[in-house]
Amino acid sequence: MFSDPGVTAVEDRRKAHDSDAYYDALFPSAPVLVAPGAFECAEGNDVMLVARVGSGIAVCIHDMGIGVGAMAHVLLPPEIITCFPNVPKENNRIVSDAEALIDRMIGAIKHHGAGRSRVRVRICGGTSIHDEVLDEGLKNYILAKDMLMRRGLSVAAEDIAGRSCRRVHFFPGTGRLVRQPLRRAEDIARIRAGEAEYLAALPKLF
Repeated sequence: MFSDPGVTAVEDRRKAHDSDAYYDALFPSAPVLVAPGAFECAEGNDVMLVARVGSGIAVCIHDMGIGVGAMAHVLLPPEIITCFPNVPKENNRIVSDAEALIDRMIGAIKHHGAGRSRVRVRICGGTSIHDEVLDEGLKNYILAKDMLMRRGLSVAAEDIAGRSCRRVHFFPGTGRLVRQPLRRAEDIARIRAGEAEYLAALPKLF
């Protein structure tokens, strides 16, 4: 669980038919959905970056000095998850492709003027919703955190694993982060289907 006051947990509303519409209406900022394998970078208070995460990881970076932030939705392909921790060397390209998302996000926030000494990193997600035996949520978390550490970025706070999926709202202007647990069967099914669709579209390397 997060331990800093900048993060707020909100109880899931079980009676709402459209959880996206319900949660979006709680905030005045315009929602920008960050899908698996994507990232967004923004500044100011007009937008909030939103990710529905299951086994994937929402990586949020904020520069406290200039009010700019970015979110990446990391979801590693089955070839990495299955072989973890030993990915065959002849398939290093699949690792490079996975890490490219983090590099693009870092490049975007640097382009906005972010400084390494000012940025704060927080991560959410890592619930294994496809195969608990493979524990893909934990592996996504370990590998995503390793990618950040190898780029000199330490994680200040994290909300990882557990039995619930999450809807993460990140406000790039202030760095505020709000996460809501998603426990309803229809919400989990939609997240599972979205992750499966993204992973199925990735090239199969071995």
